Amino acid sequence: MSPKILGILEGERQKYPVMWSPSTPTVDEIERAERSMGVHFVDDYRDFLVRFGAGIVGSQTVIGLGRAEAMGNHETSVVVATKRFQAENWPGVVGWYVISVDGRGNPVGIDPSGSIYISDHDLHRVDRICDSFEEWIEKKCLKLKK
Repeated sequence: MSPKILGILEGERQKYPVMWSPSTPTVDEIERAERSMGVHFVDDYRDFLVRFGAGIVGSQTVIGLGRAEAMGNHETSVVVATKRFQAENWPGVVGWYVISVDGRGNPVGIDPSGSIYISDHDLHRVDRICDSFEEWIEKKCLKLKK
């Protein structure tokens, strides 16, 4: 991710520590998570995990490997969230890893190409919402304009 975005995220973590995981995963833990789901995390998401673990960015929960106190006990990891939505046969989630759940309970995930999608149960469709994790963080979470 760009130094600008990383700086903003770090500033948010310092101002609101309860919104961020108190610990970050090791490279081994990240690789185990990838293997357990049969995916490879895109570089920007992997960088987010290494630096932050998980957190709430703007109004969006970013599920990772760790849990912020403010996140509650739901979707405790990317592995748990992904496996739950896949087991429930949500449209489009096969091949994704689920990185967020919107306010209506819809999973937001990253596909193998690195694009961000949402599976909307109200509209009964899957929509591509961003080209990359960094764009999603920037536009949807931080609501920054380029």
